Amino acid sequence: MGPKQHRSPAQSVAKRLKRKYSRKSPSKANLVKRALLTIENDKVPIRKAAEQFGVSYGYLYRRLSGELNVDSRNGPRPIFSDADEASMARWLKEMSARGMGLKPGEFLDFVQRVVKEENKSTPFKDDRPGYDWYNAFMSRNSNIIQLRQETRSVSAN
Repeated sequence: MGPKQHRSPAQSVAKRLKRKYSRKSPSKANLVKRALLTIENDKVPIRKAAEQFGVSYGYLYRRLSGELNVDSRNGPRPIFSDADEASMARWLKEMSARGMGLKPGEFLDFVQRVVKEENKSTPFKDDRPGYDWYNAFMSRNSNIIQLRQETRSVSAN
């Protein structure tokens, strides 16, 4: 679209959503790990590595000094440990391989049952995570779970 051309509201929303969900840049943790390797192996100064990898000097320095773990992140504490999430992801993959894949809502119901059975305290309403948590779970465990590909069925006329 050229200058002075207007978009419909639907086009504007679609463009915003595309921008929001099409970011495929490496995670900050991966950038920090690469920066730390560059500092240690290539003897690059911290400031130069921070600039090269797009992370702040202080952020990189605290992880290099050991003050913070490389994988530590801001925000609320995770509800499940990495091992628990990995086992849920493997279970989800196994269910899919058996032809009994779960829809997102069904998986969230399963997680709600697990939370209630283990009496975990969560910030979730009624102990049921939302779709934002589901999307984050899927991206955290993308090395285990791949989104299923739709296949066309051939029907006889």
